[in-house]
Amino acid sequence: MKITNIDVLHILDEEFPPDPRVEGEIQALINEGLKIALVAFSRDKNKGYFHLEFLCPVKKIRLNKFTYKLSALAYTLPLYHLILMPYILYCVKVTRPKFIHVHDIRIARSVKWVSEFTNIPYVLDLHENRPEIMKEYSFVNSTLGRKLISLRIWRKNELKLINAARKTIVVTEAAAEYYIKFSGVRKENFIITTNTTSAKFNDDFISTKTKANNCNLRILYIGDTSERRGILDVLKALVILKDKGIVFDILGSSSFDSVLSSFIEREQLSETVKLHGWVGQKEIHEALSIADIGISPLVRNIHHDTTIANKLSQYSLYSLPLIVSDCTSQKSLIQKYNCGFSYQAGDISSLISVLETVLIERYDLGQFKTNSRKMFTHEFNTSKAYAKLVVFYKHEIFAFKA
Repeated sequence: MKITNIDVLHILDEEFPPDPRVEGEIQALINEGLKIALVAFSRDKNKGYFHLEFLCPVKKIRLNKFTYKLSALAYTLPLYHLILMPYILYCVKVTRPKFIHVHDIRIARSVKWVSEFTNIPYVLDLHENRPEIMKEYSFVNSTLGRKLISLRIWRKNELKLINAARKTIVVTEAAAEYYIKFSGVRKENFIITTNTTSAKFNDDFISTKTKANNCNLRILYIGDTSERRGILDVLKALVILKDKGIVFDILGSSSFDSVLSSFIEREQLSETVKLHGWVGQKEIHEALSIADIGISPLVRNIHHDTTIANKLSQYSLYSLPLIVSDCTSQKSLIQKYNCGFSYQAGDISSLISVLETVLIERYDLGQFKTNSRKMFTHEFNTSKAYAKLVVFYKHEIFAFKA
């Protein structure tokens, strides 16, 4: 990493690529003339999908399996943060940023320590409500996990990190209200930056839609397939609707895939359900271009009620009507733009009713398509989605240089 005197150093302990939120924020800041660099702590140096041109200098630091496993205990024992802190401190000393922008709380305590040591302020970017979503993790719910991991301690540290940050970034207004209630931090200390597609993703848009063959309705799901995503509920509904000519494309993967595969085989859904696994951007665009409708069947919890999944922006880029579970934020968004249908999460009969309605109105979804595209323009357009973040950094960087 040869760049020095940068404006913002991003810190991420996830794979990059892919991370459309990180990429989108970096692109928006670069477009405004800010100097950006990224430190990515990676578990796999040879990811086979989503290879994009890097937008800025990127320092990749390989995490071994032991260190990565310590991340689950990040706020039980300080080992994970103690191991990562020297790397972050080194990169900060080399790049000499005016701000450190840390993504999610798993690595954030290391950044807080570096911030205190160097007097460089940090911005905390909460991609998700980590203490809440961890309640759904299988390891956290295991006998060993319950003994080693205290979500109360994770929450306590999250609130400390929010209070120490110059700004905290969240995905929705509902998420900001949630943290304001529990943290005591004023509303002006939060910046709402919704999950959306990157400019690069938008540029690869396929303008010509190809009609899918031999099906009455082609449904698309993009993203992680873990149990909390609600994919199994969709499969259960499709068992009842097996003879209705529905094709369900699933682009993504998780450790829960073995359960999904077994269900598909047992219920003889192989002609209906296609598990594609993780695919590249080209394949995602191709799937979007032939889909009739996009689905987000999230199981309800506090995190899912206060977030908007990136897949909604991908669907609306292609003017797809949407089917969503009644998680608060996504249901409200769909109702606001009248661009799809919602059903009661976990209620298979409710989902079947929606799917039957869609099948009946298969050739009368024109207004939903128009409204879906309108939602993209008003909610997910990158210039709008990142506007408040850009304004904050430009103001702070300008003041710094003055």
